[in-house]
Amino acid sequence: MPEVDQFILTDNSITTIDAKEEKILESKELQIAWKLFSSEEFKKSREISSEYIKNDDLDLKIEALRLTGLTYYRTFDFKTSEILFQELCEISNFSIDWFYFSIILTQNSKFDKSDKSFSKAIDLRRLSRRKDSVSIPFMRFEYLLVLNDNKQYELAYEQLLELSEYYIKYQITDGTFLYMREVPFFENMIDSSKIILEHIPHDKSRSWIKKMRKSVDEYGVEYLTKFEKTLKIN
Repeated sequence: MPEVDQFILTDNSITTIDAKEEKILESKELQIAWKLFSSEEFKKSREISSEYIKNDDLDLKIEALRLTGLTYYRTFDFKTSEILFQELCEISNFSIDWFYFSIILTQNSKFDKSDKSFSKAIDLRRLSRRKDSVSIPFMRFEYLLVLNDNKQYELAYEQLLELSEYYIKYQITDGTFLYMREVPFFENMIDSSKIILEHIPHDKSRSWIKKMRKSVDEYGVEYLTKFEKTLKIN
């Protein structure tokens, strides 16, 4: 199960608003809940965050739904997590929330709905100016992984094709170069494609490898050549 909460974005803006002391206190309590979550004390975190799900303040409500939903996700209660993120996405225009929702829906085998949610996440991310937002390449990579885990190889391949365009565009496979552009490491992308390529029509697999080999630098070609030898395709 991908730990999608590595991309957690707490809405720190609520602590910088000129608000009432009560709201400041509440936001501090949610910050404590996030710290508990980071320490994998999910039940204790949930005990705090769930108290704010019905809060009249929209910022606090959004953060509480996000955090509570993630506590259920991390304890494998995907159904409850889906219910909370469904409510969250009715009021949230944060791309990260729609991204989480797509991951959760995939875990619940609701693939058509997860695809629509993921498309919404991509659209919102393109419009976002938040510097702390998860990059589209990383969103595609994580979505690819969870689709792969759920044996949705054709859908995963679609994300692989989209993700590949960044490497084709840049051609350079150096890790630091890609990191600075918020693109997953080339090696991670290639290694994660193995099961996908082995479970789709092999002519598509060979065509993808051929295209990548023509598009990347010398190191990338060398890595692809070694990788191809490990593939179980005809």
